[in-house]
Amino acid sequence: MTELIPYIIWEKQEGYLCAQHCINSLLQGEYFTAVELGEIASNLDKAEQAALREGTTESTENLQHDETPQKSQNMDDSVCRDTKDQPEDEPAYICNLAEHWFTLRKFGGHSSRWYNLDSLLNGPKYISPTYLGMLLKQLENE
Repeated sequence: MTELIPYIIWEKQEGYLCAQHCINSLLQGEYFTAVELGEIASNLDKAEQAALREGTTESTENLQHDETPQKSQNMDDSVCRDTKDQPEDEPAYICNLAEHWFTLRKFGGHSSRWYNLDSLLNGPKYISPTYLGMLLKQLENE
């Protein structure tokens, strides 16, 4: 299954840019720079805080010192539950372990062509559909 490796876009870890490498590996192109992702994150933070404050009379300037705005509700684990039976049927996974982001991605539409695109590795690494399920279970447990 290594015949695809020369054609897979994979980025080597630089500094703390694992999220950038993860996204670019997922999309299979050099679509985002660290500066662009920083601007996107800043804009999302501002928009989210504005949306969370909407309908209230308080703004963040008026909050007491120990008060914080409402927490984000960006995660829905019901999607994860739906994929556990046949994880190889999904196109890709964005994973986070100990503040490190990496991509597991299927290529060619075949459930047997999965690769770990972790920027800390020496390159893309083939993983079998069986190992994919075991790896996802291990990541969930950790």
